[in-house]
Amino acid sequence: MILSQHNSDNDSEPLAAPRIVDSASALAIAPSSRHVAEFVNSRKRRIVEDTSLKVVRRKLNAGEAKKGYLKHITDVICSFTSEASDESIAQFGASFLDCVSQPLQRCFCVRSRPEYLPLECIRGPPDLQQILIHVITGHHWVWEISHILHRKISYGNVMFYLEDCGEGKRAVGVLTDWDLAEEHEEGHEERERIPTAEVVQLADATPDAADDPAEEKERENVALEDTAHQSQKVQYSTGSGTFMAWDLLQRTDVPTHEYRHDLEPFFWIFAWFCFVFNPDKPSELGQIAEWQQPNLVDVGTAKGLFLTEDDIYHEILGQTHPTYKVFLKEICLLRDLVQEAMIASRNEAQHVKNYRTHYLNHGGFDPAFRQRRLDKDIKACNAAQIKVRNIVTFQSVMEIFQNPVASPF
Repeated sequence: MILSQHNSDNDSEPLAAPRIVDSASALAIAPSSRHVAEFVNSRKRRIVEDTSLKVVRRKLNAGEAKKGYLKHITDVICSFTSEASDESIAQFGASFLDCVSQPLQRCFCVRSRPEYLPLECIRGPPDLQQILIHVITGHHWVWEISHILHRKISYGNVMFYLEDCGEGKRAVGVLTDWDLAEEHEEGHEERERIPTAEVVQLADATPDAADDPAEEKERENVALEDTAHQSQKVQYSTGSGTFMAWDLLQRTDVPTHEYRHDLEPFFWIFAWFCFVFNPDKPSELGQIAEWQQPNLVDVGTAKGLFLTEDDIYHEILGQTHPTYKVFLKEICLLRDLVQEAMIASRNEAQHVKNYRTHYLNHGGFDPAFRQRRLDKDIKACNAAQIKVRNIVTFQSVMEIFQNPVASPF
């Protein structure tokens, strides 16, 4: 049994689990014969991973056609969770528990799961393509049947095992580490960037009320608090900036985490791995320093330049090992897709900015005119939002990965 330990926290990445250097011997291990014990020290207010996984696996198992996707979602064999306030350990925790604010209190979890292999152990490009198709498909069906988003998709969470397939073995991709997963309301895949508190009817308001400085200040505070809340959410709840969606790495106008923000990281994982992996030295991954800066906004700036500046794109592309240059077409097509989403997201943010400007600065216009103006802004915002949602989709990404023209296999 291999032990791994990490903080399942909003502001920290898991400690690196032991990596298998001898990939040849690692591939000979049957995935069901070894297990991993994980020790997790997570925030008390977060739902532990096994809770989300129980929901996911129960719903996938309910439909005969969907059972096949269970193999692409990590399994939890057994788990134990305890809080500092539990009676069994109260004698140890009571002395300091009162000194810790509720949001900062933690729980301790131990769980056992099958051992999976890291991407460094793949046998070649076909394995990488198959693994990504598996985890993207598994992730998609989790969303479809349970409305749960992973929210922390990164390189270390995409793993695999080998299963017997006729005369040989095939790689089976598995998406792990669901500690930051959240369930979204059914039928509400995403929420608008416009705070609901700002969407008000002004037609019946009197000019005096509209000009009230106190009300104007209150509305401004609502907008500022919403922006601050969203900025804080991106920095503490969605994992490594290297693999995060571009528009979650902005200083302002950060959108609510949506399905597309869970999907885009698979592109960054795919591209990054092709750029830094050397199959001759699988345990020595290279670096793209600009994507690994501590400041997430700086990472967002660097990734934006990768998407828009061809010189920077080709410079990083030049790091690709010859073995993985078979994926250059797919990287190019996926980059085009994410670039289009970035432009659409900027356009949406501009419409939201226009709305907020017109909302906070009424310019002395009568309420009826202001309402018509805001209605027009809201319509533009909604249209822009629909457009950006329909660019990076499960269908558009899978068309690239499975397209026989783009694919080398």
